[in-house]
Formats: sequence, C-alpha cells, structure tokens
Amino acid sequence: MKRDLTKTLFVILLPAVIWLFINATVNRHNHYLSGGYLISHAHPYDKTPQPSGTTGSHQHSESELLLISLVSDPVTTASILFMLCLFVIMVYRLFKTFTSLPVTIRNFYQVYNYHAPPGL
Repeated sequence: MKRDLTKTLFVILLPAVIWLFINATVNRHNHYLSGGYLISHAHPYDKTPQPSGTTGSHQHSESELLLISLVSDPVTTASILFMLCLFVIMVYRLFKTFTSLPVTIRNFYQVYNYHAPPGL
C-alpha cells in the first residue's frame, strides 16, 4: 500500500516539477523596482514583438513580484512540494489509523496494567 502511494505521488508530482524547471528556463525575465531592486522571476507572458521593437511587456505590483519570485524559484517550489508531500502522508496515516478496525485501535492503545502505581 505504501509503495502504491509513493508511486502515485511520484507520477503526479514529477510532471509538475519538470514543468517548473522548464518554465524557469524558458520564461525567466527581470523587473526593476522603484527602490532599485531587481526581481527575476518566470511565468508565461506575451513575447510577441511590439511596434517599438521590444518584446511584449506586462506590469506587476510589488507584492505580486515578491510572490512570483518566490514561487518561480525551483528550489523554493521543490521545498514547498516536499513539505506538501509530507503533509499528505501524515494526513493519510492519521486517516488510516482512525478508520482502522476497532481491534487494531484497541491493540494500539492497549493498557497492560489496570492498577495505579505503587504508593510510597
């Protein structure tokens, strides 16, 4: 059962990670903020040449630039996906524990001695 879950997560997440790396390579571009900062991020946008000779441009707010910069970084995204996988596995194990047969739960929480500890 555990191998099936691992294979399923692998099949689902591998294309997403590959797409993120391809996106980071193909669509990376820079924006200069008013404070002198340079934000480099990647997302699909219109790259068709404009009459002025430049490629298509687009605008972002500073908060959008920060979010896009964090999400488009492959290391950050891979870390978030890893933490998400751990969360899904944890929820799955909790669900599996609490939906088990009553005998399994009784054995898991079994009390071996019904007496209080000895007094001094």
